[in-house]
Amino acid sequence: MAGISSVTLRGGCGELEDKEAVLGLVVGANVVAVTVNLPWGLLCVLDERCCASKVCFVNALCTSVFGTVFYDFGESFFVSDKDGENPATSQVDNILCSNPAVVKVLEDQGRDGLETGDCVTLSKVRDLFGLLADGDAKHKVKVTGPYTFELTGVDALGYSEPATH
Repeated sequence: MAGISSVTLRGGCGELEDKEAVLGLVVGANVVAVTVNLPWGLLCVLDERCCASKVCFVNALCTSVFGTVFYDFGESFFVSDKDGENPATSQVDNILCSNPAVVKVLEDQGRDGLETGDCVTLSKVRDLFGLLADGDAKHKVKVTGPYTFELTGVDALGYSEPATH
């Protein structure tokens, strides 16, 4: 089977009270997943050891209908989901040739719900060739109205016609 990596599972470290045996799980690992109830202090030390070794740490515990999940994938792991909701989509009416470029969305689809500092990805934009990569780049926005926002750092002054969707 091409493209499948091997996964080595190690489990059971004798007595769970043996702190050094539990911490030894980090050596040579890419991910440490804990699915048993361990003392909070030991989990914190285990997470710190994983961080120091650039090992991903996952702690998941389910008791009846309740559960907890904690993960630490390191400093380079970035989460851009601020509220757990699916990303919103809006249809672009036009993108004005200005600096910064100003995007106007269709008003009949309701407000876009963006806030200054959010990032957007644009796709299927006509014109502004070479300026807006089709779905490849994220652009930080500054909201200027209920149906308009600026694309921070995008200079569209060199274009003669507004872009459309």
